[in-house]
Amino acid sequence: MRKIHLAIAVTAVIMASLIAYFALSGFAGEEPFRADAYFCPADDCFALIAGLISNSTKADCAFYTLSSFQIENALMKAESRMVSDEKCPDGVECRAKPSYRRGLMHDKFCILDDSIVITGSFNPNEKSKSYRNNVAVLRSENIAKEYSKEFEELWGGDFGGGRKGSSESVFFCPEDNCQNHLLEELEKAEESIYFLVYSFTDNEIADELLGKMGKGVIVRGFFDKSQNSKWSVYPKLEGKADVKVYDKGVLHHKVFIIDNETVITGSYNPTQNGNENNDENMLVIREGHIALSFADEFTRLYSEA
Repeated sequence: MRKIHLAIAVTAVIMASLIAYFALSGFAGEEPFRADAYFCPADDCFALIAGLISNSTKADCAFYTLSSFQIENALMKAESRMVSDEKCPDGVECRAKPSYRRGLMHDKFCILDDSIVITGSFNPNEKSKSYRNNVAVLRSENIAKEYSKEFEELWGGDFGGGRKGSSESVFFCPEDNCQNHLLEELEKAEESIYFLVYSFTDNEIADELLGKMGKGVIVRGFFDKSQNSKWSVYPKLEGKADVKVYDKGVLHHKVFIIDNETVITGSYNPTQNGNENNDENMLVIREGHIALSFADEFTRLYSEA
């Protein structure tokens, strides 16, 4: 009798697992969601992006700057469009933000075949090939749709503005107020917040980190040496949080890792310009394996310091 009951229990667990699997994989009408993380220069991010574009038939990209033969060549072979900050490469259908417009077109993303999104902190520029960066690749039609809306606004010349989004994981500055959404995610932290940030001057974000420390949350972070200016919040956090200035190269990440479960990445630096003036994107990934990949990168850089 015990064996029968055990067999029934095991069968119930297997069935529940299968139901959950098929729900996540689209069997119950839900779209499958896949994400992968890469870290430059340990990973060849130029070859990665060029390869993904080459294997696509359609590519819409918003690059702050582009200087890569591999990626330019891939874009010329695909049905592609590109938006840039001021300069466009030859041979690619491209529109640049007019230099007289306020703020930067600081985005770094591509939408491939309406189903894949490439984003992160990486500028595909040969001059910055040794910078510490990340690239996230997401295979999701819903996420691709959100990025496509933003691309079409930029393509239509709507820089520094646009309609507010409706996603719970994809945000665009300034219209979506990235600062507020970052604060909301940090407020959820229960155990730890790690960050790797190129430029960090937002005092409200720094105050939130200190407040979470007062509730027992571990806060550790890296600042890039070149951005350690009088506006940086490093002095506010130094001596309280476990923070360091990274001086083994350029730390170009814009990353927060929360409880080793959630990652925030994209082009957005926690600064006033990043939130109010520039065209930026911020992505919240609530996938444990991706968070652990970013945590491993944090640990690796931490060991170098």
